Amino acid sequence: MTAIQLKVAYQYERYSRLKQNGTAAVGIQAYLGGKERFFNSGIYITPQQWHSKLHQIVHHPDQFHLNKRLQDLKGQIQRFIYELEQMGEEVSLERLKDYKEGTLNQTFTEFYEDRLEKARPQLSRSTYTDQRQTLDKFKAYRRSVSFRQFNVRLLRGFIDSLHNDGLSQNTVHKHFKNLRKYARLAVKLDYIAHNNNPCTKISVKKEHTDRLFLLEHELSQFENFQAPKGKEHLMIIKDFFLFSCYTGLRFSDMKQIDNECMIETPDGIELFLRAQKTKKPYRQNLRKLFPVPGQAMSRPEEILQRRVDANFLSDKPTFIYESTQVYNRHLKTIASSLPVRKKIMEGISSHTGRHTFGTIMAGKVDVHILQQLMQHSNIRETMIYVHLSKGTINRALDGVHW
Repeated sequence: MTAIQLKVAYQYERYSRLKQNGTAAVGIQAYLGGKERFFNSGIYITPQQWHSKLHQIVHHPDQFHLNKRLQDLKGQIQRFIYELEQMGEEVSLERLKDYKEGTLNQTFTEFYEDRLEKARPQLSRSTYTDQRQTLDKFKAYRRSVSFRQFNVRLLRGFIDSLHNDGLSQNTVHKHFKNLRKYARLAVKLDYIAHNNNPCTKISVKKEHTDRLFLLEHELSQFENFQAPKGKEHLMIIKDFFLFSCYTGLRFSDMKQIDNECMIETPDGIELFLRAQKTKKPYRQNLRKLFPVPGQAMSRPEEILQRRVDANFLSDKPTFIYESTQVYNRHLKTIASSLPVRKKIMEGISSHTGRHTFGTIMAGKVDVHILQQLMQHSNIRETMIYVHLSKGTINRALDGVHW
């Protein structure tokens, strides 16, 4: 088998082109079978600073350091080629595109963890936890997986192990989706060849699930809830939940609300923030949502004012700042004390408020208006939240001109 030849090269000798400052790049030229590939070292010199016979930089104040950098780069590429040969992989100029310093020995597992930790400051706590759980389960299945070992067979085995552990289809889909995210990133950064991504060869379907929402009479039950003695903290949970029902805001967005997110105007309180999930700006006059006949303030305004008064002279967020798990547990406590459907008692969660808003508003406004209120990129997202309760259907039928 013909070996790849490497040499230090000055691009000006081949193309006779210089940058505007009169320099050209020096790097490593790889040759194989009449073809070549150039690895730019990031070093730029003038033609007078290049010795064409010695293939070295000369007449440069830092020539010894720069020449050492070039030899180090050449040595790194040579080691990359050697390690490919030891692993039994194809050695070609095309494969050399995958060269990055030190990446050959990094496993897919290490790549996932490294990228996740670097992205952590930009991720919400729930997103980080979600992706971290996938990594932990993957490492529990196989402690270390190289890029070469990350194949269809291993991926199917991991998915089967999740099913065997009793995880639901949608939870398995979530873990597969997280793995796929980092596999795609590895392809983008040339750690995995595009046609070697096992996630493109396996499909893990998501099951359709009914999205829980409150019927209007159930919403009234929550509005009338009074916490028993010793459980006054549930009133804060109640306000948090009802505010979601009245605005459609996500848990992650509501917990960032503070005094700086509100403006009092003659027409009501305006709330503005940037959505954590979509990064889209949100601005809404709360007086337009769920007004109370005969009263100046709407229902969401009343809640907001109550929470602001409770946190007066405090730098705390307007609402609670607890994990979704704790919040959901408190919601179930409230629901279990009310005359609501059993599936609400058992399945109510932080998403239920948003679904309730979508369902109620679907019978009151045009779906395109609802799309804007819920900050959806396309109408299909909005339709997920448009649950047709019997009341919604009846109102629609009443408006038909037969």
